[in-house]
Amino acid sequence: ARDDDARPALLARLGLPAVLLGSPDDTAVVPRVGLRDQGAGIAEAVTHLLGLGHRRVAYVSGPPELQHTRVRRAAFEEALREAGLRPFAVLPTDFSERRAVGATEALLDSADRPTAIVYANDSMAVCGIGTAQRAGLAVPRDVSVVGYDNLPLGSWLHPRLTTVDQQVQRVGAAAARMLLALCGEEVEDTALAERPRLVVRESTGPAPA
Repeated sequence: ARDDDARPALLARLGLPAVLLGSPDDTAVVPRVGLRDQGAGIAEAVTHLLGLGHRRVAYVSGPPELQHTRVRRAAFEEALREAGLRPFAVLPTDFSERRAVGATEALLDSADRPTAIVYANDSMAVCGIGTAQRAGLAVPRDVSVVGYDNLPLGSWLHPRLTTVDQQVQRVGAAAARMLLALCGEEVEDTALAERPRLVVRESTGPAPA
């Protein structure tokens, strides 16, 4: 959710059934299905990259006004800080393909480019892989790439995308059941999704020498 999003308050005033998706928030005016530990998947991705020898790790994030953007960025920075490192760069975007390509080009054009890039969603990671390949770089030989969302597309790429799975189907099912309950329907309880987990595929590899 955005900090300045007026829609939840409007829905509450109108008395319309509504459910929000996002991090738990005690101040929410409508019920919310919390996405558990939004930073855990990013932290696991960084730990995975560090284990492969990467030390220059960049993050292409979403808009800073989004709550989950800030949570994930903080997790990214903390995971590197615990390893005694600083982020190579953190570049905010609007989640668009155009901005993802621009951010990737800026990172790869730098004098001492990152050896790994984490993207805030899979769509941007796909753009990142394409941008690197067009620049003559091989993924993951020259640069490793990690996405977020575990979209089906990721398993059909070449190389197949390493990504964070936040089990959006289970989260969506929980939200739908909560909404039906608000409408007076009798529904069975649905457990919320587990914390995000890293799905390691082929787009990450050892840091180049």
